Amino acid sequence: MKKIGLKLLFVFVLTLSAAFFTALMLKAAIGTYACWDALSVNISQITGLKVANFSIIMNVSCVFLQFLILRKDFQASKLLQIPFAILFGTLVNFFYYNILIFDAHSYASRFILCVLSVVGVAFFLGFLTSLNLVNISVETTCNIISGKFAVDYALLRVGIDVICIALSIALSFFFDLSFTIREGTLIAMVLLGPLEKQFMKIFRPISEKMAKL
Repeated sequence: MKKIGLKLLFVFVLTLSAAFFTALMLKAAIGTYACWDALSVNISQITGLKVANFSIIMNVSCVFLQFLILRKDFQASKLLQIPFAILFGTLVNFFYYNILIFDAHSYASRFILCVLSVVGVAFFLGFLTSLNLVNISVETTCNIISGKFAVDYALLRVGIDVICIALSIALSFFFDLSFTIREGTLIAMVLLGPLEKQFMKIFRPISEKMAKL
């Protein structure tokens, strides 16, 4: 029981850290991560919802989609994606609205925040993913669809990003909102995946030792 508690605490610390660096990208305000984040900012601007609330809703919706696809093959452990999504989004909101309350006026400072965010998210999510204790709902849903309907996973995952980007741009034009798809989005799309993959390789030996605890 003590070992389980330690693992949960470790997952919480990694989630906390990843959420902080995700909020850092929002603070930089030169783009967002491509998937739900861009739309989350747009929805926040339109409705007044907190910036990560839409991401929470979409991630939880992904879990329900998994259930509809898998039916009797749906494993109860996949429900853990729901509290993780709620925790992560809540922490992003907390950091964005209560901790990162400074103003980044110069472009140089915003660019630095953006790069720090990408590296930080890759580092902590890479470590978290290597533990195999928590599933990311979007990636898990794509993996399930890929296996069930013989759709290429990479094409599907990129397709979701492209749809989110297109919707974000459309909302920005239609409602005269500030653009959330900018150079920071491109930096994240180019660097996040490869960096996360490298960090996963680095942390895998540690994760394997932890799995034996």
